[in-house]
Amino acid sequence: EQREHLAMMIRSRQYDRVIAVAALFVIVLRSRTCHCWQSRTDDTSMSLPIPSDAFSVIPPRTNQDWTDLSKLLVAVFDEEDNIGNRNERRKLGKKLWWNMFEKPALEEYVYKQYVRTARSMKRRKYSILLAKNITSGAVVGMAELGLDAKRPTVGVLCVASETRHQGVGRKLLESCESVVCSTAWNQTVCYVEVEDSNKAAVDFFSRQGYVTRDDADTRMVRVRQGRRLELRPHRILSKQLHPRDDG
Repeated sequence: EQREHLAMMIRSRQYDRVIAVAALFVIVLRSRTCHCWQSRTDDTSMSLPIPSDAFSVIPPRTNQDWTDLSKLLVAVFDEEDNIGNRNERRKLGKKLWWNMFEKPALEEYVYKQYVRTARSMKRRKYSILLAKNITSGAVVGMAELGLDAKRPTVGVLCVASETRHQGVGRKLLESCESVVCSTAWNQTVCYVEVEDSNKAAVDFFSRQGYVTRDDADTRMVRVRQGRRLELRPHRILSKQLHPRDDG
């Protein structure tokens, strides 16, 4: 009876066994090779509270910065959607598959896309800013700023879930506004594009002084969904800047 019971358990968990064997294979393979996506930053450090003066905002300067940027974007925009709300057994298997296969592949894809974009926009008005923990060097937030129809627009702003509500997003936004007011850009209005369904983001920008534009409440914007681009409605907000915003 014990053998029959064990056989039934094994048959009912074939999916988990396949995932576990595949994961073991990947772990052994990675232990024998040097993988460029191994971060030098201890991820556990990102769960610690960050004082407002304990992080700096800088552009990406090293390959590791671009690598950490891709990890952050995938963690914020893709991880929850891929694991989703599943029963515990299926969720565990999907999470293992995601961490071993899908996540590294998507991080590499995002890395290549952002490096390619940065190179093509090198002599144009385009900026990527990273919020980095001064102590650990971990990337805890990022912002992407560029010209959209000749308007300086913050297209992406995100913060690691473990470090939200600590002023990181506000500091990134203020840094974007400083770039817009700088001599190189010489603009007095900053725009942001926010997915219309993202109420938390709309509320955040509203608290920072951004208001909905009267002439264009929403527009369709291409958003990365995995490796695909999807058109989604976005709300356009703007803020009148002043020289003092340039610090």
